[in-house]
Formats: sequence, C-alpha cells, structure tokens
Amino acid sequence: MRHAVAPLSVCLFLAFAGVSLAEEDAFNGIKLFERGEYSAAFDALSPLAKAGDPRAQYYLGEIYRQGRGHAQSITDALDLFKHSAEAGNADALNALGELYLAGIGVNKDTERARVMFEKAISGSSLKAYINLAYLY
Repeated sequence: MRHAVAPLSVCLFLAFAGVSLAEEDAFNGIKLFERGEYSAAFDALSPLAKAGDPRAQYYLGEIYRQGRGHAQSITDALDLFKHSAEAGNADALNALGELYLAGIGVNKDTERARVMFEKAISGSSLKAYINLAYLY
C-alpha cells in the first residue's frame, strides 16, 4: 500500500503545481499589461487564453480592442470577451456592453449593453456601474 501512495502523491503535487504555474503565468501577463508592456503581455497571455483562462481572455481581448502591442482586431476582441464572459468574467461582460453600446464590431444595441452591464455589476464591476448610470 505504501508504494501505491507515493505515485499518487507525486501526481497530486504535479497537478497542483501546474495550477500554480498557470496562476503565476496569468498574474505575470496581467502585470505586464498593467505596466503597459503590451507586446510582452500578448505573448504571455495568448497560450493561457487559448487554454481557456477567462482572465487571460479578457486582457488579451483588451490588447486586440486597443491595438496595443498587437494589431487591432475588434473581431478577435469580441471573440475573446465572449468566451471570458461565458465563464463569468465581469470585466469581459462590461467590455461587451461597451462595444454594444457604441456599436463597435456589432450592431448598436442599447438593451443588450444594459443586460451586459447588469450582469457585470453582479460580478462586482465598478466600470459597469458607471456605464449603466450613463444609460439612465
């Protein structure tokens, strides 16, 4: 029995270490973004976004939306924001609301923007409160 526990312990350690490394990579990518190092943030966040990390998807979406550190692509930004929002990311919901409100990359839809802002507020997005207030 002792021999069966050791491989299990190693597997569990590696599984949790992988999560920690992914968390650290996401944190580093976000810090690069916040420091304005958009090219480096793009490189750090891209594999995480492809792997389904909602925070990485949001920040990569912002890079595409703003065209900083990479060519602007509203289509890619929308796609990333939608995936992130589906996972419940409040910032992504707010970003989608802003795009719908302005009609950028999508048909202008104030009602859909309002719904996105309300969902983002339930996820504690301060920006969404401000955007929703703007509608009223």
